[in-house]
Amino acid sequence: MPDILLETESETKLKNVVEKLQQKLEAVRIVFEPLWSDFNKHILPFRDTDAQMLPSISTPNTDASIYSYVGIQANQRLADGLMTHLTPYTDNWLNFKDGDFRKNKDPVIQKFYAESKEVVDHLLKQSNFYLTSHEARYDRSGYGQECIINEDTYINDNKLKFTFLETGSYWVIENSFGLVDGISTKSISTNEDLIDSFGVEALSEKTKQNYQQALRTSDGSGINKFLDEEVEVIHMILPKRYEKFFPLKNGNHQYHEIYYDRTNKKILRTGGYYEQPFTVSRFRKWGKLPYGYCPSAMVLPDIKSHNELQADLFLLEEARLNPRMLIPSSIDENDVDISIGGTTVFDESNPNSVPRTWMDAPNAEDARVLAASREDNIKKAFLNDLFVIFDSEETNKTMSASEATFRRNEKLGLITPTLIRQKIETFDPQLSRVFSIALRHNLLPEIPEQLIQFKNNKATMKTPEIVITSRIGLALEAEKVQTFFTILEMIKGVTDLYPDAVDNFNLDGAIIDATYAQNAPSYWVRDEKNKTEIRESREQMQQLQQIAETGKTISEAEKNFSQAGVDESALLAS
Repeated sequence: MPDILLETESETKLKNVVEKLQQKLEAVRIVFEPLWSDFNKHILPFRDTDAQMLPSISTPNTDASIYSYVGIQANQRLADGLMTHLTPYTDNWLNFKDGDFRKNKDPVIQKFYAESKEVVDHLLKQSNFYLTSHEARYDRSGYGQECIINEDTYINDNKLKFTFLETGSYWVIENSFGLVDGISTKSISTNEDLIDSFGVEALSEKTKQNYQQALRTSDGSGINKFLDEEVEVIHMILPKRYEKFFPLKNGNHQYHEIYYDRTNKKILRTGGYYEQPFTVSRFRKWGKLPYGYCPSAMVLPDIKSHNELQADLFLLEEARLNPRMLIPSSIDENDVDISIGGTTVFDESNPNSVPRTWMDAPNAEDARVLAASREDNIKKAFLNDLFVIFDSEETNKTMSASEATFRRNEKLGLITPTLIRQKIETFDPQLSRVFSIALRHNLLPEIPEQLIQFKNNKATMKTPEIVITSRIGLALEAEKVQTFFTILEMIKGVTDLYPDAVDNFNLDGAIIDATYAQNAPSYWVRDEKNKTEIRESREQMQQLQQIAETGKTISEAEKNFSQAGVDESALLAS
């Protein structure tokens, strides 16, 4: 991003704003951190380097030991299912339409957006979008929120770059609409990192003096020590509304970027973005707080209890396989062999000398039933059965089509609110930015004049609305897509008797709308000129055919009159 030069007198004000804002953000997030630590151990252990992935009988019922993988697997199933059915790599899952619904009736505009969609889809597949999104889905359902930054690296690499930020590595800022429109991250960098990233001139005066002094050391030890010194760096991306706190020279950008050396109280660099460069989506909102509420929070007690039950079942199984033994004093303990096929010698004349098991492991069936119930609750909380319904192979084996449709709609009703939140918080800003980047780099087809607007004698166009046309998206929109064809089916009996009734409907518009709604390729729909030429050609062929048929009829009539001896001219005269 091009640098935005700060007004000299505003730099101190900017530092104060960044410092106070960061302190406020840290105070809000601290209440969530213990909960996220719990989620680490039982749901996302791969995010927690301290979690022990393998169960250990020697340390039962400890928080660090994982005996139950059901929470991990349920979250993985939800994350993978959303990737497969919401943003599939192999299928087209997005589309665009104009914000003015009247313009969406224009076939030229429809064609433009269909072709633009294919450009954006290509850009996403060239980038690391899908890898990054997959990681983000784990955090969204596991912690309650996800964060992705979208960098415009096309001009240098001919592709875009998406960066996933793990939960706990960033802070969020909400606007009055309850949407996240600002983020902050904090990192530990060395002086060497700062010089590489921002240059020596960006350092504080004190740091530059230390740098010059270190360079003068004869043996080089001073410069090495200086370069290895660590500093705390804050990186903020804030919306334009924060300009009232620190006015910047360049007002064209909608989002401002600030790098701040917190250790040395120095602004390292400022920059800007034309669109929101990051997305933060919550599974659900946690009340009035800016972070997310998730399935993990709903069933964390069940997950912990299930983990303890599994630990107990391990112990019960261990006790069954290696039972406790009562050994008579007449037998040496080392002479008792409880291995399979083992032999223990005892005094036959003394029945009490026979080793006996003691406090045998009780029947674990009740524990297993309880564990199965908890496991079912956990899977339902993560909506795992929704994706079983979407799996046609399993659906055919286990339920009828009508039952599958009913159950799918029921589950979609449960997941629809969070999917709508993801569309608004993730896909709308994310895809709008990619569309705008493609527009700036002249990657889109020629813009129809109907979409061009002039502002300050400069041609612009609005960012289109985003439509999700994946399997889940189509399921959510299925009723709208099917409405027209349902109506035609309902009036079929009428149109058979009265064909002119069909003239009440714009069949061309309905068919084109349905085609694009199903995310079909743009080349499936002909442009207006080509369609008109085909229809005119067909009409001409029909006219010629009618003329030919008329001529054939007249010729046959003359032949019939001649054979019958009828005077055709006298007949016509009469």
